[in-house]
Amino acid sequence: MKDRPFGHRTDLPKSKTVFERTILMKSKSITVALCASLTALLILSIRFVDVAAIGPEGTSVGLSHLNRFVFELFGVNIVWYHITDWLGIAAILTAFAFTVVGLVQFIKRKSLFKVDKEILLLGGLYLVVIGLYVLFEHEIVNYRPVIMPGGTHPEASFPSSHTLLVCVVMGSAMMLTEKNIKRKSMRTAVLLFCAIVIGITVIGRLVSGVHWFTDIIGGILISVTLLALYGGAITMMRKDYIIRFESEKDYREVENLIRESFWNVYRPGCSEHYVIHVLRGDPAFVKELDFVMEQDGRLIGQNMFMRTVINADGGGDVPVLTMGPICITPELKRKGYGKLLLDYSLKKAEELGFGAVLFEGNIGFYGKSGFDYARKFGIRYHDLPEGKDDSFFLCKELIPGYLNEITGVYQTPVGYYVKAEDVEEFDKSFPPKEKLKLPGQLFE
Repeated sequence: MKDRPFGHRTDLPKSKTVFERTILMKSKSITVALCASLTALLILSIRFVDVAAIGPEGTSVGLSHLNRFVFELFGVNIVWYHITDWLGIAAILTAFAFTVVGLVQFIKRKSLFKVDKEILLLGGLYLVVIGLYVLFEHEIVNYRPVIMPGGTHPEASFPSSHTLLVCVVMGSAMMLTEKNIKRKSMRTAVLLFCAIVIGITVIGRLVSGVHWFTDIIGGILISVTLLALYGGAITMMRKDYIIRFESEKDYREVENLIRESFWNVYRPGCSEHYVIHVLRGDPAFVKELDFVMEQDGRLIGQNMFMRTVINADGGGDVPVLTMGPICITPELKRKGYGKLLLDYSLKKAEELGFGAVLFEGNIGFYGKSGFDYARKFGIRYHDLPEGKDDSFFLCKELIPGYLNEITGVYQTPVGYYVKAEDVEEFDKSFPPKEKLKLPGQLFE
């Protein structure tokens, strides 16, 4: 019996994990859209709704009744103004520390493109904050409710630049801390410090009376918008996996990974772990396309390819590839890793100049990566009687037009044919597992 992964269940949704990353991106996009809309609405309201000359030297302020109520509620407290100024220095020092980290990476790695992407994005975030400060200094929405000590005229007040600075710098620091500091006690301490600085700054700036209430709200809304954009960019760029070549030291772990992934899927027990054990020594094995996927130092997936041929109806053989076994560790199936590994592998096969890949699989999953029914290319599955279901037999051209004007019979490499007794003997070297006959299995 040919031992081959028909319809292997790595069929995953387009997708932390890829699926979770998509959900995060959608939530951040909603946050950005909502906060940006609220910010625009707030600016329009300040400019055109309930405008009255309640500021110093008769300066006009929108939403005047709300702003005057909050201002009169707290009054002016210069002590809080100075406290929040010092907290602003903490934010500036934090930004400076991240800038130094980026600079050191740039010097050591001798390329701006080799600096951690999170740090580069952080630098861009800081530049946006500076740009917004300059913009609102020139395009004044409203003025402070008081003339500051030592000042001679009203100053621009929207948004509260201090609130914006502290929220963005300390908020982004919290995001990087959550992702990069593994030690729980240290991570908790840093997060708590950042949260306290943000909280005291927002409250202190409000009760100090040096900004209108809407200026504080504007600073918060813009900060949340920028942080959501930054977080979304990190989510898009962050990889929690690497794909690399399989090495000899990986062999046993890969075989066990395949065994766990295929056990009781297509038959009671499985033979795929023995198949790859045999194929590695086969002349048709493509070592340059033998990949493993790794997460936090642990192997979570693998894929490999074999050379084979199509016996063309017009004579001669057309070289093609076949693929598999391909698998993802069971607990991470349906989370997007399978498609990432598959697409990466196919891209590398294309770069090496291979023309097409044919194999047995589930069109529901593999169709998302460009596979189609092989019959559409005029390729028939060997030993399959005419009229029998061939929906399992798939094909993808890596070179467009590679199979044009070619019809013929695909041949499975002989290495995939293994003896049941050899599988049984090989399986004894692994921890015992119960073989079960389950609905949907293809083989006895």
